[in-house]
Amino acid sequence: MTYRPVLALLVLGGVALAGCDAKPEPVHLTLFHQMKVIGVAPGDQAEVAAALANENTRAEYLHRLQMLIDHYSRVGNRDRLDWARREQKNVEEAQWFTWAGIPAATVPSGGAGNDERWLVERVVQARNAYTRAVTGLMRKARRNEPGHAWL
Repeated sequence: MTYRPVLALLVLGGVALAGCDAKPEPVHLTLFHQMKVIGVAPGDQAEVAAALANENTRAEYLHRLQMLIDHYSRVGNRDRLDWARREQKNVEEAQWFTWAGIPAATVPSGGAGNDERWLVERVVQARNAYTRAVTGLMRKARRNEPGHAWL
């Protein structure tokens, strides 16, 4: 009995299981990911309002998350601190562009509460406002005439 076919099958099986060192495919960015600045038509008040609402609520959400991060750092709650930092990072990375044609976002004042319940309630309110603003912005983009490339 010959062992060459068995040996060949073992070698081929090992190569198939181990794989090879092929380089991963490069990431192909969409047209939207390549844009760094998106302009807002100054004459379209609805567009300006939608973009400004998006930016203001995003700034408030990030501010409230930072307040929660500061609280969790003070009390030493590592699990919730890690979650808040991940959420903050996700919000910051979700918008890869800046707006042109709208005023700078307004950041709210610090607020009066400093207990966890108050802070979490403000984070949830800010997140809900931010998701509503993003939804409004998407609806505005869908209503625009074909070929309009601001979003």
